[in-house]
Amino acid sequence: MTNTLSINIEQLRFHWNNKNTSHPAVLDIPQWHVQQGESIFLHGPSGSGKSTLLNLIGGILSPTEGKVTLLDTDIHRLSSTQRDRFRAKNIGVIFQQFNLVPYLSVLDNIRLGQQFSGAKYDLSRIQDLCHSLNLTIDLLHQKASQLSTGQQQRVAMIRALYHRPPLIIADEPTSALDTDTRDEFIQLLLREGQQNNCTVLFVSHDKPLATHFDRSVALGEINHAV
Repeated sequence: MTNTLSINIEQLRFHWNNKNTSHPAVLDIPQWHVQQGESIFLHGPSGSGKSTLLNLIGGILSPTEGKVTLLDTDIHRLSSTQRDRFRAKNIGVIFQQFNLVPYLSVLDNIRLGQQFSGAKYDLSRIQDLCHSLNLTIDLLHQKASQLSTGQQQRVAMIRALYHRPPLIIADEPTSALDTDTRDEFIQLLLREGQQNNCTVLFVSHDKPLATHFDRSVALGEINHAV
């Protein structure tokens, strides 16, 4: 792990109605820093603002006040197009709802992510990730809609890891997995992080999983709005 900051948040405040700040802020984070290569387990009750924070870090939402710097880039100073390119190249996102295109094959879903990121096509990399997550190679040619929920979740992980992004954001990624597959999932995620000096920001309600990570952070510890 290096001393470079992957995520640097300063004086961040977020209101759902940016023009009416008289309403209580959803997030009020004076500062929060994550080192490059660090693995973070972020937890908090439903409705506490975890997904909102992830969307601010990913550049989907813009802060009412303050700054979010990723990899030395103030992403909210970028244009919408620049932000999309930055996100595709530098952030791998594993969504709770998978966000696979149901009528495309597994391989085409993975390649769609590869094309957005600008990474070179590498079938052996895809096959290695499939093997690590106990997905058979023949599944690559099936439509995403034909897969089980657990298989879809693992495909979403492969899509996020494929281009070795410096930051991975995982939003409740193990909710659809059984215990054995969940453990394999986390081991692969953290192994990829270590091998590629990748920061992993993992959000979950499953607090026992925190022992796998470098640091466990309760959102209430850094968010002064609650």
